[in-house]
Amino acid sequence: REAAREVRRSGGAGEKDMPALGFAPALARRDCGREGTRRTPRACASVRMESERDGKPENKPCVLQNLDVSNFSSRARLAVYHFDLERVVEIVPPAADRRSKEYRENMHPFGKFPVLLVRDAEGGTECIFETEVIVRYLIERFAMVNDPVPRAEGDGNALLRAKCDMYVRLHDTYASPHQAALYRAGFSLDERQAALESMDEVLGALEHRLAADVSRGSRAGPLLQISGAPDSALSRADIAWFPTLVYLEYIGLRWLGRCILDSDGRKHVLAWFRWMKTTQPAGQRVHAEMWARFGSGMKAGDGPISGSSLELLLVSSSPPVP
Repeated sequence: REAAREVRRSGGAGEKDMPALGFAPALARRDCGREGTRRTPRACASVRMESERDGKPENKPCVLQNLDVSNFSSRARLAVYHFDLERVVEIVPPAADRRSKEYRENMHPFGKFPVLLVRDAEGGTECIFETEVIVRYLIERFAMVNDPVPRAEGDGNALLRAKCDMYVRLHDTYASPHQAALYRAGFSLDERQAALESMDEVLGALEHRLAADVSRGSRAGPLLQISGAPDSALSRADIAWFPTLVYLEYIGLRWLGRCILDSDGRKHVLAWFRWMKTTQPAGQRVHAEMWARFGSGMKAGDGPISGSSLELLLVSSSPPVP
């Protein structure tokens, strides 16, 4: 209760939001000493992690704090949905203002989402941040048997794991840094143009890799089509790329006047994206959740991008849902 009052006084979450916290923000924390994780005090065990649906204690081992509109949060949710982990992972909205001192000290040092709260054997709670770290943890703890990319045992599996990591790195290192300039305030037209060209280049690289992958064949399916795995077996590569392409789908229609995914030269990327959002239940769910939030949770910087240097059409404030 004291933690809730402290957060309320600081302008963060109210006491009614505290059951989903999984930590007591006003309490001093200590680092657990492992990369990407933080340990909250043992006293946090007294804060029940409850379901927002019915208020009853769930006692699930993990709580995922996320924003539906965020492609990185959506990436973590996509893993939860695809691997059927809602039985062990409670998904909740942020329990505190990410800009607050409490959030940065106890959850993510740079005020970002998502974060995963994990009960430990001693009754405390570990806080894990960085999306790919969260996805890897969930798969390795709960879904390894369903992961189409097995542990590296022999050259075949080692190569497959390397290809999966390569696609994830292609996204995280080369695509993600250019996203903000496409819609946030504070960027010049030239900066937006440069970001758009860089994103086009990265999508072109993804297209080239997919086209060159002889194991994919001509059938629609996941980025890594693995012999012996079901056609619907998603890997971390699919999970990393799909929410960002949903973002680009919306940004293109809303602020650029066209779908930047449509291109005669990107038939493999576009076919995969359509397959993900129309045939895969987890993909359909994440796509719907993100589009439902775009109108209210994502604000334009300076309105639609216009200008002869971009040669883009203006669009209405309510783009059609594809």
